[in-house]
Amino acid sequence: MNGDDPKVPTLVGNGEDQDDEDKGQQEALSLGRGLPARDLRREADESDHDRNERFKGHFDRIGVAGLYVTAIAVFLAALFWFWHLVTPWKFLTDEQLVHLQNLLTGGILVSVATSYMKKRLG
Repeated sequence: MNGDDPKVPTLVGNGEDQDDEDKGQQEALSLGRGLPARDLRREADESDHDRNERFKGHFDRIGVAGLYVTAIAVFLAALFWFWHLVTPWKFLTDEQLVHLQNLLTGGILVSVATSYMKKRLG
C-alpha cells in the first residue's frame, strides 16, 4: 500500500484551518463582487441584525417555557394546599403547611403590589 487510498480523506488539523479558509473565501467573494464599501457594510449590518433577532427569538421561547413551568408549579402547590384543607387526611406537616401558605400568599401579594406599582409609575 502506498497510502494514497482515495476512499480515506486527508486529515486537516483540528478544523481551525478549514474555518479560516471558509471565512477567507467568503470575504474574497464579497470583495470580488465589486460592491462598494457601504453595500458591504449594509450586508454586514443585516447579517448582524438577523443573528440578534434569532437570539432574541430563542431567548423568548426559553422565557415562555419558564413561565409555563412556574405556572404549573404554583397551580400544583395551590392544589395540594387546597386538598390538604378540605380533606380529612392531613398529609402536610405544620411546617410544610406554613411554607406552602407563605409561598402562595407571598407570591400573590408580590404580584398585586408589582402590578399596582407598574400602573402608578409607568
